[in-house]
Amino acid sequence: MKLLIVESPGKIKKIQSILGQDWKVAASVGHVRDLPLNRIGLYPPDFTPQYEDTERGQKIIADLKNLTTKAEVVYLATDPDREGEAIAWHLKEALGLTDPPRVAYTEITESAVKKAMATPRAIDERLVQAQLGRRSLDRLVGYSVSPAVTGVAGKNLSAGRVQTPALRMVVEREEAIRNFKPITHYGVELTFAKIPAPGETLTPSGVVATGGVVTTGGALTPGGVVASDEFGAPGEFGAPGEFVTVSSPKGATTAPASDFTPPLSSAKDQGTWKAVWNPKNWLAPGQEHFQ
Repeated sequence: MKLLIVESPGKIKKIQSILGQDWKVAASVGHVRDLPLNRIGLYPPDFTPQYEDTERGQKIIADLKNLTTKAEVVYLATDPDREGEAIAWHLKEALGLTDPPRVAYTEITESAVKKAMATPRAIDERLVQAQLGRRSLDRLVGYSVSPAVTGVAGKNLSAGRVQTPALRMVVEREEAIRNFKPITHYGVELTFAKIPAPGETLTPSGVVATGGVVTTGGALTPGGVVASDEFGAPGEFGAPGEFVTVSSPKGATTAPASDFTPPLSSAKDQGTWKAVWNPKNWLAPGQEHFQ
């Protein structure tokens, strides 16, 4: 007898009919091992996970071990994703298997299943480590933050690896908005005693050009005066002590550009506008991350 272990019991009947009587198809019914229920299971300095058989997994492992003792070879055919790869690795560890053939398919058809059985591979350790990282972050963040959230809310709530940093970003942004100190800016028009030569431009220190923006600590009102020394060294744009008369201050409101929000097209637009990047420089990494 040859043994094929799949993840879902709902797939057994169909796959069994494809493989025939020489094969026995059994299911792990999802994960059979996990981090402990009543403790964190990850400790410094290396944070090596301390896995335990789940309550349901104990019986399943016992049944599968009984089948493996009768099998010539054991194939692992859990789902072709990160979780499925981790389940295959846990089955190998729990059942004491040595380099079990790993098969994967995306559809349960005779051609797909037989092709996968003909081209087995090793367990992908990169996917296993990716799942371990995700699960470890869930546990570390959840055990650290959930009690605090529960205490504040007054009811049992759990916090995860995604919601927690996302909430922090929202809170920090809200705090920045509340703590924002408005600064008054003025556009001013200056008249100098010196008459510029043809083609000569007089640009006071702190003003980009006529009608430019100047930040001051006081208020400018129509008819008010500002000493010319504020805009340059004494005598640079006129005799020391001369004054500039404010003619017509005008108020204006300018909204900042919005921050990046999904989808990817928004990142492309923001990157092209703000960073002056070729759109390909934004789309390629995003597509690679998605895949």
